[in-house]
Amino acid sequence: MNSDMNVSVKEITMIGIDGGGTKTEFVLFSAEGTVLKRIVLDGTNANSVGIAKTTQILKKGIDILLKCNQNVVGIYAGIAGCGGKENQEAVISFLKSEYPGLLVGCSSDIQNIISCANTNHCIAVICGTGSCVFALDEYGLHQTGGWGYMLGDEGSGFFIGRDVLRANLSYYDGLGEYSLLVKLAEEKLNGRVNEKIPHIYSKGRDFVASFAPLCFEAQVKNDKVATEIIERNADDLAKQIKIAYDKYGKPSCVVLSGGVVSANPDYISLIKEKSCLDVEFKLITKPQVYGAGLSCAKLCGIALKEDFLKEFKRTYI
Repeated sequence: MNSDMNVSVKEITMIGIDGGGTKTEFVLFSAEGTVLKRIVLDGTNANSVGIAKTTQILKKGIDILLKCNQNVVGIYAGIAGCGGKENQEAVISFLKSEYPGLLVGCSSDIQNIISCANTNHCIAVICGTGSCVFALDEYGLHQTGGWGYMLGDEGSGFFIGRDVLRANLSYYDGLGEYSLLVKLAEEKLNGRVNEKIPHIYSKGRDFVASFAPLCFEAQVKNDKVATEIIERNADDLAKQIKIAYDKYGKPSCVVLSGGVVSANPDYISLIKEKSCLDVEFKLITKPQVYGAGLSCAKLCGIALKEDFLKEFKRTYI
């Protein structure tokens, strides 16, 4: 713990941040695990919104929390797109400049998942608006895929939602068959997809990802096109997991988090089946920001009590 701190451990507070493509969650919490304030702002994926927007949103959220409590000693941000050195260093530099005297740390949001899982050898997967696969071994974190929606977020909400829209356009163009997805997408858009192209582009990545639930809805009703989309995306994500597994020491578990897998447990089963791995696939049910809180406490050198998680869950709203 920082030797310059003039407050007791009981008075100490910290800030944990989990930033994804759709939203960024901030928590102000005590050393005993009490969540004093929680806020949710826009997404901060640095590869999607740019580092300037990322830092702008981080500052907005941190400043709100600092107004609530003056005993903050550290800030830890697990942000999508900050697995790479350039973005990570940019965020750390920004935080040090804006909040001198506080301990600061930044990593990919995948570290939040790994902290929640409490393991030192695993495959960690986030599958929400975007997707990424990391392997953790004794040498650190190793990324496989998840290079952003333009270059590769296979299996993600964006990819599935994009495929739903493409299936509609293919049908309109006479290149594909009719699917329940046509009806569902037209209802959501209040019109045909090909008549709403400017609207779709103007709304961006998150809006495209919002069509993913339609695909799972249609798949449950045995729609052929929807089933093909889900199968294809599950296969793409499974291949990344299998490669990471073979390349980095064959860990004993795969931990997953994110809106798509949380809402669709059968999708996890399908990904496991296609990976052909006889290991546990475990959905992380703790909020990802809890992992950021653990990393912040470690950064600040604060030993946590056994009932820290219980208290965090009790006060997390």
